[in-house]
Amino acid sequence: MKYCTGCGAENRDDAVICEKCGKSFDTSVGTQPVSAEAKNNPMGIAGFVLSLVGLVLCWTGYGGFIFFLLGLIFSAIGISHGKRDGQKIGLAIAGLIISLIVFVLSIILLVVLGAIIAEILGSATALALL
Repeated sequence: MKYCTGCGAENRDDAVICEKCGKSFDTSVGTQPVSAEAKNNPMGIAGFVLSLVGLVLCWTGYGGFIFFLLGLIFSAIGISHGKRDGQKIGLAIAGLIISLIVFVLSIILLVVLGAIIAEILGSATALALL
């Protein structure tokens, strides 16, 4: 006996179509068994969310660095585990990319703030000398 992949009905071994729903048992083409849908990837999701939080907080200066770093770590682990366990890795990849963007933005922000502070202190020192 063989079972229909469409409706699950039991059919004869020599059946060409399902007796219940009419779906074809096309054996001429090398068919592969239908695999289950990929499972969610909790580490990848956590990495994505932490990266987004890091992106928001990098502009405020309150902990954006910690969140982007955690997002980077969780996303990398999510990609690794997702490939190994057959889980979805889309959000883990997005989290990794966002984390790298936050890293670059944080560096630019620190450089700009450092230049502004140096300019303010330089101006204050020049005024003090007058």
